[in-house]
Amino acid sequence: KEAKDKIKHAPLGLGGTLILPCIDTCEGMAKIGFMLLQAPLPSAERVAGSAEFVLENGKSGIIRAVRETKLYFNLIDVQITRMLTRAQWDMLGYGPYAGLNNERKREVCD
Repeated sequence: KEAKDKIKHAPLGLGGTLILPCIDTCEGMAKIGFMLLQAPLPSAERVAGSAEFVLENGKSGIIRAVRETKLYFNLIDVQITRMLTRAQWDMLGYGPYAGLNNERKREVCD
């Protein structure tokens, strides 16, 4: 602590703005490194269990994402088909609803 107080008074104000932050960073990294060295190594069974858990959950997540993507592509396809059918009916006067009477056409459109 006393050494840090002395470094604060380094010439050109470099102590508090440059030197002390570097020392604090190195001190923090040394503490983290020491904590990692003290941590116990996991057993082979624990590593295998963790890997299996990650692989299973990753696989199910990918399957779920593919299903959702397929569902949304199907919804987009339905909307585009409806839009094009409606445009064909409105612009060209024929399409799948051309045989309906006027009241039913209004009901289908609205």
